[in-house]
Amino acid sequence: MAGLFSVNAMLIACAPVTKQGPARQESAWLTYLGTPRHDAAAQETLNPDPRPLWHVAMGRGVRGSPALGETVVAVGTADRNIVLVDRANGDVLWRSHVDGTVRAGPLLDEDRLYAATETQPDGRVYAIRLRDGRSLWATKVGSVVAPLAFDGDALYAGTEEGVVVRLEPEKGHVEWRQTLAGAVRAAPIATPYGLVVATTSDTLYLLDRESGAVRSRLPLPGAALTTPASDGKRLYVATANGHIVAIDIAPWSVRWDRSAGDAVYGAPALVGDTLYVLARDGRLWSIPTETPDAATSHALGIVATAGPTPLASGVLVGSVSGEVLLVDRASGEIRWRAQVAGPIEEPPLVRDRQVVILLLGIVPTMRGQAVGLRPSAVGSDSRRLMAAGALWRRDIPHYGKWLTAAGVAALTIMGAAEHRQSKREWNQLLAICHSAQDACATGPDGRYVRSDAEQLYQLSRQYDRRANHWLLGAQASLLVTTALFIIDLHPGGPGNIPFPAQMQVGMRLAF
Repeated sequence: MAGLFSVNAMLIACAPVTKQGPARQESAWLTYLGTPRHDAAAQETLNPDPRPLWHVAMGRGVRGSPALGETVVAVGTADRNIVLVDRANGDVLWRSHVDGTVRAGPLLDEDRLYAATETQPDGRVYAIRLRDGRSLWATKVGSVVAPLAFDGDALYAGTEEGVVVRLEPEKGHVEWRQTLAGAVRAAPIATPYGLVVATTSDTLYLLDRESGAVRSRLPLPGAALTTPASDGKRLYVATANGHIVAIDIAPWSVRWDRSAGDAVYGAPALVGDTLYVLARDGRLWSIPTETPDAATSHALGIVATAGPTPLASGVLVGSVSGEVLLVDRASGEIRWRAQVAGPIEEPPLVRDRQVVILLLGIVPTMRGQAVGLRPSAVGSDSRRLMAAGALWRRDIPHYGKWLTAAGVAALTIMGAAEHRQSKREWNQLLAICHSAQDACATGPDGRYVRSDAEQLYQLSRQYDRRANHWLLGAQASLLVTTALFIIDLHPGGPGNIPFPAQMQVGMRLAF
């Protein structure tokens, strides 16, 4: 019977390492979603009545797509851990602490894992022993939010600064670096023709794998924020402004360009000669790669940022409101629908008729408790409202905290300017008072007898009152900022806490 795994991110203390993982896994997971085509589950089937097997809390925010072995699942978390889980029962085998937030999931190569971290303060690429989680090496490369790629000979990492790095896998030595225009948000793709890298400058690069030299550039109709699918000869790129582009790698030219009708944030998947793409508005596209004009689409009534997972029994999709749907490839009929308690931002993974889903919302359950599945009776309009509400609740604290923090800085600067002006007027008043013994004499009403001295005094007080008002506003904004930072400490949120999960809340000051 098909099983549904749920790996959920909760704010919990890390447990000490008490178990060991397997020495090695025979099946490797060397690229994002397992294969360059993103078709690792294409031969899998699922029953129409999925049942939960286990549900485990990983830490504060599981990030990126996991790596699947035959007996384990490896994930990265926002609280700076790589976690290895037993696929059979959901037991956490070990946690390996790293020096930064893990934004993209790890890769699995026989006896080790490879993972990368964001800047905190320096992003690194790690090799971690599968058996016990011990770090084999760590190399500074810069902030990495894109998945890594491994071609069997070398690791490739792309940074937010637009630097692409090739590392040898045994010791982690950097073999070359190449700086490109724009940030790298999608995994590099190793092809027989070179290394393909997409950047946020709406450009696709072809690099020499041995030297890192730029061989070719190709403008894209939009930014590619997700990893393209590739069969080695052709590349299929989805952009944030809703284009699906097929590119022949050898001549480095666009084969065709189609519109998806809305932004595409999830990776496309290629099975045989059919490309599957899920747009943000929940429209699932099936595009014959040789006859793209024969493409068909089906509106699923969801909001999606994760790509589709093609199976032999249909196409599995997940929504930001936590719905999991199995869709018939030909008709678009929804064969079954299940609800999980949290948004889905990475494609569901399937292996041995078991589904692995990362839930990025808070679920108040204990480790090992199953997630209940229930048929969904919510209409498409309601689902859109639920999804929009969920995004709104997450976006307001996430972006609001930076706006209020900027307000704190601005109000403090304005208050300081008023204070300097007050001090300037006060110093002029002191100069008058020092000029003669009775220069600052006061009358019966308490005012200075000299009009220029009284004017300077009143101006100094006026500027001082303004400074106090600005600084009070800054203090209020600081309280709001602090509250928003605390509110935004949700699973799937940013890495606001710079310490391990054992401490849960902390502050780091650099001098």
